[in-house]
Amino acid sequence: MAAPSRAKSALSLALNRQAAMVVVVLIVVVVGCIYILRRKEMARTPIIPASVLNLSPTVELKFTGVKMVGDERGVKHWTIEAPVVEVGQNERTVAFEGHPHGKFFDIKDWTDKPASASHNHVVTWKADTAEYDSDFKQMTIAGHDQFVTDDGDHMTTQTVIYHELQHIVNVTTPVKVKSHDGKLVMRADEATADTQLEVFEMQGHVQIDSKVGAGGLGG
Repeated sequence: MAAPSRAKSALSLALNRQAAMVVVVLIVVVVGCIYILRRKEMARTPIIPASVLNLSPTVELKFTGVKMVGDERGVKHWTIEAPVVEVGQNERTVAFEGHPHGKFFDIKDWTDKPASASHNHVVTWKADTAEYDSDFKQMTIAGHDQFVTDDGDHMTTQTVIYHELQHIVNVTTPVKVKSHDGKLVMRADEATADTQLEVFEMQGHVQIDSKVGAGGLGG
């Protein structure tokens, strides 16, 4: 009878050990759940800024006070400066916010000046926003666009798209061009410029106001 008693004692001990292990596992699970729940509650507390918890999924990097330069074979063609610059996750698009401004260099002189008097121009611009697509080499300038040449000619519109590889400028919204002396004002629904072929075309409803003599045109 001693043998069955010892077997029964061994079985009871084994069962007690299994029960103890189950209890330990349950305690670990409960403690883990409480920890996870508390972590979630911490994430919802106002101590953590909402901007940290709700990052935009389309923004990879953000910079402040940036100047970007576009050049071809060492020749500078344009610059952009902006208070805030955001780079997309695909590193393809660069968005310029906070009223960016910049310059276009080496723009051909399209006026009827003698060759000795003509020179390439620098155009200064400012707008509400701008975006550069590095795949298509395309820059979009939007919102209260203002372009001024170094001679003082002035162009205003809402959207300008510059195709860097094709050297084409598309003005896709109503545009107004005013000469530096105020004697010529041109308006159109759209416009296209080829910076290599020195061609400037205005499309849609085109209006040209010119004034000969002293004084200029208002508006």
